[in-house]
Amino acid sequence: MDFISNIIFLQPYFLFLLILVPYILWQERKNQSPGYHAPNIFFSKIWNTHGIYWYWNILGKWCILTLVIFLLAQPVTPFHKTTVQKNWIDIAVAFDTSKSMLAEDIIPNRIESAKKVVIDFIKNIQTDRVSLIIFAGKPFISSPLSFDYSALIDIVSTITTDTIKQNIPWLSGTAIGDALLVAIEQLEEKSPKAELWDREKVIILLTDGKANIWTDPSIVGKLVKEKNIKIYPIGIGDPTWSELFTTDKNGTKQYFRWPDGKPIKADLDENMMKTLANITWGEYYNTKTNNALEFVFLELSKKIKKPIETTRTTAYISYSKELLVFILIISCTILILEKKSKPIGIP
Repeated sequence: MDFISNIIFLQPYFLFLLILVPYILWQERKNQSPGYHAPNIFFSKIWNTHGIYWYWNILGKWCILTLVIFLLAQPVTPFHKTTVQKNWIDIAVAFDTSKSMLAEDIIPNRIESAKKVVIDFIKNIQTDRVSLIIFAGKPFISSPLSFDYSALIDIVSTITTDTIKQNIPWLSGTAIGDALLVAIEQLEEKSPKAELWDREKVIILLTDGKANIWTDPSIVGKLVKEKNIKIYPIGIGDPTWSELFTTDKNGTKQYFRWPDGKPIKADLDENMMKTLANITWGEYYNTKTNNALEFVFLELSKKIKKPIETTRTTAYISYSKELLVFILIISCTILILEKKSKPIGIP
């Protein structure tokens, strides 16, 4: 019975015509009396005695008039259809795992701080696909574009500077350009679902150094622009040539040194990252502390998100066909009985 309680009338003013139904039937009664007609079959005595045909005739006409009025009032059951239009985003995170990411100018160190904010960033994602690329002297895909945020978080939590074996010469360094090329490949990968093809595409570049091996990032940046992909570079650490160090178990600072013994200093190429951001309509961020790094990702999550547009429409289930069928059945019944009846006089 729930569907009856949900019925509404699109033209309810026609229901006032129901007031006329008793008057019309009263006029009909004045012109007829029970037993006026009876079918010319063996039930004639019953029809004649009790006026069954007459009562059926009156009842049938009452039903027809009522149904016609309901038909004019257009009874329907409404249901609401919500269409959600989301500007979903595909995000490729290029994560620098070079040895300099062990520097402790950000507590506990650069790589652990970066991992924490990336994990928090992924936790707040609901409809975006994320790919993870780690790189040092060569990029590697840790995860293709995925909605599996739990798996992504597990992958990020296990990243270390030893994930890529940088003791191998051709795996050491900072190949930013190559990392961006792999990120493009991930974002350009076609999905079997057509609705995933035209998503906005973003690269988040996390690095604390400068490109010193393989492809020039500025050349890749032009390709990124042609593909309508935005780059948001995040420079980790102080760009002012601060010395890099770690702390051993005894609390002694161990400074990064070149083979000749000279200390290695931070070499963050802000100009390159600003160029990448500018030519791809992205934005460059620099982080020197944990708070700054967290703030950057908070702002970034707001910037690359688009408002969700929800369209609520109302559709109706009409009962016009059913009413017409009932009217037709009752009308046919009255006509058939009338055709098979004959006058018998008024008793």
